[in-house]
Amino acid sequence: MFFDATSFEPVEVLPGLTRRYLGHGKRILGVEFVIAPGVAIPAHSHPYEQAGYLVQGKGKMRIGDEWRDVQTGASYVIAEDVEHEFIAEEPTTVIDFFSPPREDYQP
Repeated sequence: MFFDATSFEPVEVLPGLTRRYLGHGKRILGVEFVIAPGVAIPAHSHPYEQAGYLVQGKGKMRIGDEWRDVQTGASYVIAEDVEHEFIAEEPTTVIDFFSPPREDYQP
């Protein structure tokens, strides 16, 4: 199955944070997040396993009790129901995958 991500409009999640749907299958969904400098994605958890890759940018990320400075090339996996958050220090683009697919992120 192929998707053209440019055909999906970005959704503003909060000021300075957009999410673009990339596609999904039976057990996985991909999204792109574009985050402006200084924007904080507040601490949250969800019942989805999440894996991500920083395409560009830099920031601070917390998964569970561990904080890390992350930058272009960093990748991560977050188990379901584990609290996490992110603070962008420069313009940042992240590709995240969720399993099972998040219905609230599908167009």
